[in-house]
This record gives sequence, C-alpha cells and structure tokens, in this order.
Amino acid sequence: MHAVNFDAETIKNRFEDLKKSLSDLSFTGYPLDYQRVDQKTVPVIDRLDVFQNKTVLEIGSNFGMYSLLMSSIAKEVHAVEIDKHLYSVSLRWRDFFADADNSFSNVHFHNEGAMATGKYEYNALLLTLVLYHLNNDEIDYLIEQARAKCDTVLIQCRPARILAKEKGAFRGHVSKNTRFDGLCDIAANVRFLREIGMKDISIYVSENLLGEEAFPVLIGKK
Repeated sequence: MHAVNFDAETIKNRFEDLKKSLSDLSFTGYPLDYQRVDQKTVPVIDRLDVFQNKTVLEIGSNFGMYSLLMSSIAKEVHAVEIDKHLYSVSLRWRDFFADADNSFSNVHFHNEGAMATGKYEYNALLLTLVLYHLNNDEIDYLIEQARAKCDTVLIQCRPARILAKEKGAFRGHVSKNTRFDGLCDIAANVRFLREIGMKDISIYVSENLLGEEAFPVLIGKK
C-alpha cells in the first residue's frame, strides 16, 4: 500500500518524537536532524510532484525523507545510500512513520553505491546534494545509464562549496570528480543535464536561505 497520509507536515509534527526514537543510534558525521523540513529541503519537497507516476532512482538518499515522501507520488522508488549508518537511519524513518495506511511498499532502500544502480529500471532521477560526492567513474556511469533510461531529473546543487573553499572555510573535498568543473554550481549542473539528454531545464533558487546558503534546484525533462 502506498503512503496516503504521509507528507511534510507529518514530518514536522512528529519530528521530535522521531529523533527520540533514533537516540540509541551512535555514529559520527551527520546529526540526526540533518534531513528535516527546512529552508534546504522545502525547495525539493515542493517539486517532488514532477515524479508523478514515475519510477524513480534516488542516489544518495541519506535518511530517506524524499523517497518516503514520494511514496504517494511515484509509481516506485529505489533509494540508494552507500553509507551503512545513513541507510540504517532510513529504515528506522520508514518504520517510525509506517502504519495501517502507510506501509511504503513501493519504496525500496538499498545499501550500495552508484555503480550498482544499473540493474534498476527507472525513468526518473533524484540527485540532491550528491553529484559532487561521486567520482569520475561513477559520474560517467550515471551519464551512460541516464541517457538510456531517464526522461526526468531533479538535482539540488550547492554552489557555496566553491565559495567556502575560496574563503578557506571548507574542510575536505569540494568535489570528488573533475567532470563539469566538479558539479557544484548551477552552470555545471545544467551542462550535466544537457549531457544526459534533458532539453527542457528549469532552475529554482529560493529566497529563503539556510544560514547564508541557497540550495538551487534544477529540473530537466526530455
């Protein structure tokens, strides 16, 4: 059964109880409120209806919030997360919100990387704050697969990574790949969308910042 009563308002109303239910988990990295309904995620949530009746592959699904929200929108969702700890949190999110009406039976979580996604049939891609975490081989493989399978793509990018690096305020890698200048800014992601055959590209930049950052959303369609 698809999730019929699960939406962003449900997450907001139950978020503190959700975090308490996850308090026994111990891992470093992302805090337990990394994925929540806020200025970063709302621009994506507001546009998930682009996946109406689609079979969606989400790469880098993190805690699984977007994939769960797509349950009532998409035909089927494959949510891929390479980090085993984040993957475990996504299963706990699913179990926390599951009830008689919301079993999320059309959402499938997978603990694997981008190179393992060729086995899935899909016609839409969700890529939020992830492309700069993929290496060159993974980007090239994704391009090959998306060209053959995909007619709709939603990307969220993070141009501020570049600015932070220039200011000396960024630790770690800005991008793990050298394709399209690292796939952080809007222009680079437009080039990526063109490369996989998307002809109609829309760009959305919210005026509501998270800290000092905007998190642009791009939607490409063939």
